[in-house]
Amino acid sequence: MKFSNGSVGKFAAAALVMGALALGGCFMTENGAPSAAVDGPNANLVVSVGVKDINNLSKPGLGKASAITFDKLVITLTSSIASDSVIRDTLIAHEDSAFHPDAHTQQTVLKSYSVKPLRDWTVSVKTLDVNDSVIHSASKTEDGLQIGETRAFLLNLNSRFVVYVAKFTLPDSIGSADVNVTAQQKLNIKRIVMVVDGDTVRDTTSSPGYFAAAPDSHEVIWDYVSTDLDTHQVALFVYTDSAGGMGTWDPDLPLFGDTLAVVDDGTVYDPELPYTGPGSPSDPNYDPENPGGAVAGLEITIGAVGIVEIMPEVPTNPLPRRND
Repeated sequence: MKFSNGSVGKFAAAALVMGALALGGCFMTENGAPSAAVDGPNANLVVSVGVKDINNLSKPGLGKASAITFDKLVITLTSSIASDSVIRDTLIAHEDSAFHPDAHTQQTVLKSYSVKPLRDWTVSVKTLDVNDSVIHSASKTEDGLQIGETRAFLLNLNSRFVVYVAKFTLPDSIGSADVNVTAQQKLNIKRIVMVVDGDTVRDTTSSPGYFAAAPDSHEVIWDYVSTDLDTHQVALFVYTDSAGGMGTWDPDLPLFGDTLAVVDDGTVYDPELPYTGPGSPSDPNYDPENPGGAVAGLEITIGAVGIVEIMPEVPTNPLPRRND
């Protein structure tokens, strides 16, 4: 559902009021007491709150999912007269109520409030999730409400966050880029990390065992990426461990990893994470003159050539003694 300022004109004021009253719900003053009436006809504010769904990066590399669940919607009305009580209305999210807990549902909440006339009223609205984080917020001031006036207006709430979901489909083995080499090496992935704007927001380890290979996929979710920035740097890393089959490779160094700039939520991001394991330029022992994924450690010992010394003794008196 799309919202526009012109959409309010499609509803008659009386219909807005009746619809709002049908939704029910109480509103309270700041000290918890019901809002008091004033002498003479009050004015009526009919508030149509458009709650925009939580944006997701619905893409193969960054998929759609979220753990955000709405808990409440809070509407606060503040008069321009300081002595007036503040009206605060809290709607608890529920499957069957006017305010739905699903953060992926774009919805509209309609409420009507009887307020004192001949002053301005500022209407502030916010949504909170089950973690008590403010997900949406907005406010609008309606000037100079007249006695007996019914005024309807629309207040759209844009989300303060975007949800990022990295969806990994992992190979069960890796091989050589050399077409003449057909052998494959078993690959075991133990850990997946997501870093957003320099902060490690997800560090997920498979236990027990390793992450399953394709066709299974694995999602790493971060719900609270601020919409205040135009560009976010998202780094994704994949790790093995000491028993993962990569020899003496340091398990604190990733086997695959890269950083991508997320500029537009509507753009498809399908990154191929570069190999950063043994033999890659990221290898601490990388030799650009002899790159490759394996190193043969061969030690040749050349033994000393033995000498057998033969020292014959040649007798100086070899002739036998004569008898005559």
